[in-house]
Amino acid sequence: FHTYDNLMEALIAVGYKEDSLGESNPNLFTFPYDWRQDNNITASLLKQKINSVKQITGSDKVDIVAHSMGGLVTRSYVESSDYQNDIDQVIFLGTPHLGSPKSYLGYGGAIFTGQWGWLQKYLFQIEAATQGYLDLIDYIRVKVPAVEQLLPIYDYLKDKQADNSWQLRSYPLNYPQNNYLESLNSQVNLDLLRQRVKITNIVSSLGGDSTLNNIRVISDPDLSDNKWQSGYPENLNENLEGFEMGDGDGTVPFYSANSLNDAEVIETNSSDHENLPTVMQKEIIKTLTGIEPTGYFNSKLTSTFKRWYFFRVYSPVDFAVIAPDGKKIGKDFINNTEINEIPDAFYSGFNDHAEFVL
Repeated sequence: FHTYDNLMEALIAVGYKEDSLGESNPNLFTFPYDWRQDNNITASLLKQKINSVKQITGSDKVDIVAHSMGGLVTRSYVESSDYQNDIDQVIFLGTPHLGSPKSYLGYGGAIFTGQWGWLQKYLFQIEAATQGYLDLIDYIRVKVPAVEQLLPIYDYLKDKQADNSWQLRSYPLNYPQNNYLESLNSQVNLDLLRQRVKITNIVSSLGGDSTLNNIRVISDPDLSDNKWQSGYPENLNENLEGFEMGDGDGTVPFYSANSLNDAEVIETNSSDHENLPTVMQKEIIKTLTGIEPTGYFNSKLTSTFKRWYFFRVYSPVDFAVIAPDGKKIGKDFINNTEINEIPDAFYSGFNDHAEFVL
């Protein structure tokens, strides 16, 4: 969804050379990863990527700009015994250091909110079916550990009292426990993080009605489906009044994103979670180079789209989509490679279980 395009353009404009463009002496690298898998596994892959970058550049250390869960992946590496003292500074962007209540909805009942919630749920359903899971909840809890690793490690569920008021339940009592974030935020590991890298934490504060902060829950009305073991969001089948909003970036509560003590904090009130890499590009570059750039890149790609077309195949076949002008996206059957001639389109690839074109 081109989340990082503007930031990449801004970095290139001030002199960075992107590795994927084939330039000599590159010093700008991306690290895409499967966000569904265990963050500890991804952290091992990050270590390998950094080793590769060091070999290419001849540098001993790298800087990392880490958005959202990428910040947790980075922390997993830095705070581990595998750390090789090869990161100079880390810039966190909207990282859910203490988790995000939105993950409770996906973990508890496979509910996905937000602009792309429908697409997430759809793809998860396809993946679950292709891997033999009849129940989406079972699939997520077994095969998508990252959802559990995003569960908050603080009080965020509210119970109804005898006088009809709502009281925060104390974590971890009767909560789905997140051992992963508990470990990352132990005092020992927090000390390691501060000792090993320079930290800049960029957070967004959009106000008191911007972000899901607390969830009012009642006993699960259907105990047979094993969904809401820690509580069913109040009136979920009718409305969203059980969701209590608060400050944050629309996805990560401010309390969670701003929880790193003794870190340099840069706060904005003008960006949601997805757009932080674009809105804060000048601050990012100034942190990296010491010089604030004059240019600003803000191509709003999605605003030019009139329609989205989503193609999905339901059998074990590969396919390509041909636009009216003859451009193609999908599998190139002659060369057995991927082809994408349509600007801003996306192809999942033909080696994935859930093959689709957007």
